[in-house]
Amino acid sequence: ADHRINFKAHNLDQVLDGDLDAVLDALAAADKQARLQQQ
Repeated sequence: ADHRINFKAHNLDQVLDGDLDAVLDALAAADKQARLQQQ
């Protein structure tokens, strides 16, 4: 879990095996939200 981007991996084995799509999607959404708040 990463509280900074509100992400919880319920499929930790897949993430550790390199399936990072969900993590990257959460990071992109958090970045977009942060950029919108700066404006």
